[in-house]
Amino acid sequence: WADQEGHAAFSLGNIGFVAMCRGYNWFTKQGSHTAWDLTGQKSGMPAAIYCNLAALVGPLPQPSQWDGRCSGDTIVVTGDGYVAKGTVPPGGVVAIHAQYRSSNTATAATSGHSQVEPTAITV
Repeated sequence: WADQEGHAAFSLGNIGFVAMCRGYNWFTKQGSHTAWDLTGQKSGMPAAIYCNLAALVGPLPQPSQWDGRCSGDTIVVTGDGYVAKGTVPPGGVVAIHAQYRSSNTATAATSGHSQVEPTAITV
């Protein structure tokens, strides 16, 4: 999925999801200073609260050694695979993986979101 605002996202089925926001380019004077709200974006992921792996500092531990503590923002995905809460900072990336869930005891939302349908763009 991509748009003309400098946002791009892709899914690896129900295993992973990546979203990128171009941010503002001072040289070309294009892009945006604002974060991209992922609410309603189709991720394909199972319902859970995920850690943004792109925000981790240091090496990523093996899934068997993952303690569920997030060093950055979390991404909440609903039962139907849509993002209920999450943002990508300008010039930033969100990367989530099915085996790296937050240890936060809150539960993922199950409804009440608006869906963002994929659209094709030409380059």
